[in-house]
Amino acid sequence: MGQRFVSLKYYQKKLKKTKLSFRQIERKVFKKGLTPLRFKRNQNTISQHEQFRLFKAHVCIVGCGGLGGNVAELLARIGVGKLTLIDRDSFCEHNLNRQNFSNLNTLHVKKVDVLKENLLLINPALKIHKKPKYLDEKNIDKLLKKAHVVVDCVDDVKTKKLLALWCEKHFKKFVHGAIGGSVLQVSTSAKTKNLYKTNKKGAEEIYGNLAFTASNCASLQASFCINLLLNKNFNFQDLLFCDLKDYEFVNLPL
Repeated sequence: MGQRFVSLKYYQKKLKKTKLSFRQIERKVFKKGLTPLRFKRNQNTISQHEQFRLFKAHVCIVGCGGLGGNVAELLARIGVGKLTLIDRDSFCEHNLNRQNFSNLNTLHVKKVDVLKENLLLINPALKIHKKPKYLDEKNIDKLLKKAHVVVDCVDDVKTKKLLALWCEKHFKKFVHGAIGGSVLQVSTSAKTKNLYKTNKKGAEEIYGNLAFTASNCASLQASFCINLLLNKNFNFQDLLFCDLKDYEFVNLPL
C-alpha cells in the first residue's frame, strides 16, 4: 500500500474550523498513519513511523551562525519537531558571506529571532525555544537537559569543551562540528574536548570561514543528528576530517 499524504490545504481547513494549532493538527495526522505532503521526498529513506519520531524529537543547537543556522534549516526541512536555539548575538556585516538568513534586512537583529521567524515559514509545526543568551556552567543544565541531541555549532573553544564534558557526564547524544578555511571536522564523540589544549580560538581565526565549508559541515552535522535520533546502532566515535581544497576525507581515531 502506498504512502498517504496530507497537503497544506487540509491544515488550512482545520485551522479555520477548529481551535487546534498547526502542530496539534500535525500530530493527529501522524497518529492516523498519514504523512504531511511536504515530507514526501523524505520517503522511503525515512518511513512514516520514523517521520513521526522526528516530529517528536527535540534538538538543541548551540550557536546559530554559519553552522547553526544551516543545521537548523536542514532539521526543520527534514521534520524535526522541536528546536532549542541558543545564541546571544545579532547578525553583523561579516556574517553575510556564510550565515543562513543573514541579509541586509536582518543586520543587527538577534539571530535566534530571525531563525525562528524563517524556520516557521518552512515548517509551521515546529516548536521553537529561542534563548538569546551565552551558555555557561550556570545555565547549561536548564538549557540542555530536555534535548534528545545537542549540536555544537559554536566557535568558542571554552564553550565547545563545556558542551562535550556536559554531554559526556549526562550521557546526552552529541554532535561536534568545527571549521576553518576549507577544512572541517565532525564527530559524535565527546572526546573532541581533548582536541583543544587551550581556550584560544582555533583555525577560523587564522583562515576565516567560507560559505561552502560551513554548509558542508552543517550538512554532516545534520545527518549525524538524524542518525542519532533514528538509528539506535549509530555510533560514530571517530573524527571525520575533511579538506575541501584537496577533497580529502579521513576518519581519525580520537
